[in-house]
Amino acid sequence: MRRWAYLGCALLVFAVRAGQLPLTVSEIGLMLRSGYSSNSLMQELSTRHFADTVDEAKEKTLVKAGASAELIAALKSGIYSLSPEKAAAVQEQIAVAEQRRIEQAEATRKSEAAYQARVVRERSAKAAPNAPDGNVGAVSEFLKGDLVQMHNGAPARVDEAALANKKLIAFYFSAEWCGPCRKFTPQLVDYYKRVAPEHPEFEVVFYSRDRSLFAMEKYMREQNMPWPAIDYSKLKEKEVLAKNAGSGIPSLVLVDSTGKVISSSQSGEQNFGPQKVLADLDAIFAGKAPAEWPLLNKDSCRLLAKLVYFVEQMATNSDAERMARLGIRDVDLEETFARSSGPGGQNVNKVATAVTLRHRPSGISVTVQDSRSQAMNRSSRDSVYSTQSNKLNEKSRLPKSRSGKESGGANRPVRPH
Repeated sequence: MRRWAYLGCALLVFAVRAGQLPLTVSEIGLMLRSGYSSNSLMQELSTRHFADTVDEAKEKTLVKAGASAELIAALKSGIYSLSPEKAAAVQEQIAVAEQRRIEQAEATRKSEAAYQARVVRERSAKAAPNAPDGNVGAVSEFLKGDLVQMHNGAPARVDEAALANKKLIAFYFSAEWCGPCRKFTPQLVDYYKRVAPEHPEFEVVFYSRDRSLFAMEKYMREQNMPWPAIDYSKLKEKEVLAKNAGSGIPSLVLVDSTGKVISSSQSGEQNFGPQKVLADLDAIFAGKAPAEWPLLNKDSCRLLAKLVYFVEQMATNSDAERMARLGIRDVDLEETFARSSGPGGQNVNKVATAVTLRHRPSGISVTVQDSRSQAMNRSSRDSVYSTQSNKLNEKSRLPKSRSGKESGGANRPVRPH
C-alpha cells in the first residue's frame, strides 16, 4: 500500500514538473504533423517522457508523420520511457484525465450559460436610467484570476483587476505552430506598443491554440508578447470566447467590456483576417464607426461577373473603333504564327504561340509573344497594332528630311517590346 502511495506522490511531482502527462505515439504523430520537428520533440520528451511502446505498426505511423530515424531509435531504446509501474500509474491518470475532460465540458456548458446571463444583466444595468457608469464589465469578471503574463521570461499571475478599466478588449487567437501567426504576431506587437500607451482603455488578451503549455510559453517568450494571456489550464473553461473567432488563425475578436462583439476577423463564412480588426480599431480611436466590409453573396458575384464582361467588351470595342478610324480593313491584314522565344517553359518552343499581324498596303507588322497562349496573344495584337499605327500616323505629319523621306519611317516593321 505504501508502495502505491509512494508511486502516486512521485507521479504527482512528475506531473507538476512536466506540466502534462507523458507522450504517446499517437500524440507524437499529431505534434509532428502540426509542425514540430523531431529535435524539438526529443527536447520535450526529456521532460515529459514516453508512456508507450513502438512496435512495427506504430513505427510506420511515426515514419508517415515525419519522424526522423534518430527520434524513432531513441523511442525504441527506452531512454525516454517510464518504468512499468509508472507507466501503469500514467494509464490510470489518463483515465482520470478523460473523466475530468467530461466534467470540464459540462462545466464549460454551465459557464457559457452563466456568461450569457451575466451579459444580459450588465446590459440591463447599463440601460437603466440611474445605473452607475461602472467600468467592471462581464469580461473582467469572467477572466478574473485566470490571466498570466510573461515577466523576465517566466509566466506570472496578472492582477485580478487587470481588465477592470478596459472598454475595448481584443482576443488574439494564435499558436506557435502556425506560420501565418508567427508572421503576424510581430505586427500586432508593434501595433500594441504604438496604440496602448495612448489608449489605456484598450487591451489584447492572448487565447492560445497551442497544443501544450510548453509551446504556449515558448511562443509568448519568443514573440515578447506585452499583453496578458488566458491561463493554459483555464482555456477549456473559456471556450465561449472563441465562438466568434472562426476556425482559422491568426484571428482577432474585438469586444466591449460586456462581451459584445464589435469586430471580428470572421464574418459568417468569410475570413477577412486580423488586419480588418486593426483597421476597425483605428477607426474607433479616430472617433469613427468601423467600416462595413461587404459580403459577396451569389447576387453580388453575378453582378461582378457582368461588370467584368462589360469592361472587356468596352476594351474590345475601343480597339475596333480605333482601327476603323485609322482606315484599316480586315482584308488588308495578314496574320501568321510562329514559335515564341524567351521565358515561358517548353510550350513556347514547341507550339506556335507568337502572333504576327502585317498590314499589306503599308508593310507595318506587329508581333505579340508576351503570353504563352496563342489565344491571349491574338487578343492583344489589335490593341498593340492600332496603338503603333496611330503613333506612325502622328509621325507621318512631321516635316520630311532632306532625302525626301518622312522622318517617321512608315515602312519600318514595328516589333513592340
